[in-house]
Amino acid sequence: MLTTKGRVGYPPQTMSVYRVHSHGVTRSSKQELFLLQLGKMCQYLDQELQYKYHRNLTLKQGETYSVLAGVMANNHHYNKARQYFLLSLRCKLTVGRLPSVQDIKTLITLILPVLRRRVA
Repeated sequence: MLTTKGRVGYPPQTMSVYRVHSHGVTRSSKQELFLLQLGKMCQYLDQELQYKYHRNLTLKQGETYSVLAGVMANNHHYNKARQYFLLSLRCKLTVGRLPSVQDIKTLITLILPVLRRRVA
């Protein structure tokens, strides 16, 4: 976003680190909220950048919803998983990307959770 306002520099050294551990926000009970906020961030960034990168940001938002669907399915929250997966498909379709064969398989397993072990 800063590059839209002017020139920026890029320092060659590492300035921060991202630690993954069992009590972090991406691994805790707050994971759903974290991923939802990540999806919202894509929307806000898209608006802020005046839709210049709309396709990429929409696909990233779709990936986030897809991950969220997987998290919900793994926790046996199939209604939420279906909702998030449908949002991920909508993101793809919005930018002209057709669902993949894997998307169709995932949708079937979310509609009929009994098939989850057989199709995967």
